[in-house]
Amino acid sequence: MNPRSLDGLRDRLRQEGLSARYLKRLTAELMDHFVTVREQYVREGHSTAEAERLAEQRLGDEDTLYEEIVRCKELQPFVRRHPTVSFVLGPVPILIGAIALFGLLGTGLFLAATRWLDIEYTNPTFRLLVLRSFYAFAYTLTPLLALGFCQLAARHRCSALLALLACLTLCVLGGLVKIDLVLCPASGSIKFFQRVGLDLARFGVPLIVFAGHTAARLLIARRARLTLGD
Repeated sequence: MNPRSLDGLRDRLRQEGLSARYLKRLTAELMDHFVTVREQYVREGHSTAEAERLAEQRLGDEDTLYEEIVRCKELQPFVRRHPTVSFVLGPVPILIGAIALFGLLGTGLFLAATRWLDIEYTNPTFRLLVLRSFYAFAYTLTPLLALGFCQLAARHRCSALLALLACLTLCVLGGLVKIDLVLCPASGSIKFFQRVGLDLARFGVPLIVFAGHTAARLLIARRARLTLGD
């Protein structure tokens, strides 16, 4: 391992999902160790070129260091160490949290518009804006989360099956409950109602996202293999 190989090692480890902060510290420590060992051999009477060669042998080659670091589970990201938790259970709190945050934000903006800005809640333009914003969120949240989990699996080189499990979880959570937004004329407030039933659009779109992302992932991998073969 020589200083010129550190960039290649850092890039390979970055693809494994190791944090940039850790990689920066690792390369700095390897560089310091290389310099220390080289100077030790110089003091022992070796030429500079010979001292660098011996220091490289002392540190080991790039492939060996890469394999040793990757095998160390403590250094792997949480997704790699706990894939089931990340892709099967992970979508549940994330989806619930996003819905709760949107609910608070939407209610706050509605109250601010009707009470502080004196916008009539019966105003057709305002009602249309509120309704479209609500349904846009309802029908894009799970597809966006599905895309996020697909990209997470690809980034950490996890099986596409894990991404599928995450998307299926989102399908169940988002597609088996129908929701309706109602602007209540009596109170001037907004209410949303949940009805048990299959919402085909919200149920199916995460799977469509998974299929498209996985197809693109396989195509990219195939092109990479063909390039290496050439």
